[in-house]
Amino acid sequence: PSVFRDQEASLGLLRSAGFDRPTAVQIYFALLTYTLGFVAWEIPRAHHQSPADYGQQWHHILTDLTTSEYPTLHDLAEQLPDAASENQFEAGLSALLRGFAPLASR
Repeated sequence: PSVFRDQEASLGLLRSAGFDRPTAVQIYFALLTYTLGFVAWEIPRAHHQSPADYGQQWHHILTDLTTSEYPTLHDLAEQLPDAASENQFEAGLSALLRGFAPLASR
């Protein structure tokens, strides 16, 4: 029952914000799957080791990859350890939400 209460509240909020039926359902499940997927990605990386250890893991991985074959990964070496962070979750969530607009504002 709690799952359905959450769905009722969330979908009701989306409908009252002006989203049509199909879009409200699409937004709800897009946000749900994004959140679940991010948590599945984040837990083994950020919660089973310290952020410093996670960063070191990236460093060790990149030392085994040649710069000539993986120039972009090497160029982004400082940013990659942030992939399992709260900042990354919020950035992705913001990007996802910016893509949706109620019918009234389209």
